[in-house]
Amino acid sequence: MQVRVDAGRTPVEGGIRAQADAVFDRIADVLAAEGATVADIVKVTYFLVDIADLEVVRQVVRERLPDPKPASSLVQVAALVDSRFRLEIEAIATAPQR
Repeated sequence: MQVRVDAGRTPVEGGIRAQADAVFDRIADVLAAEGATVADIVKVTYFLVDIADLEVVRQVVRERLPDPKPASSLVQVAALVDSRFRLEIEAIATAPQR
């Protein structure tokens, strides 16, 4: 699962758009380190503290994930590990053959 923190492990501040972009950046970085891309994602689970943030997250998903979109689930949660986090994303990807 990914939430976005800077190099000092401090959560990225900002609204849901900034956090969603930062989380997708981190997911892309993790996948790239394994020779994969966001196109290799097959399942995504979104954990949102405030369901009102859903439309912004959907917009980021439309921009960041290619078609066909992976299977997805959405879970509204009371809180995440740090109260500054508004979004957590779990992404499952297929590993490219080496």
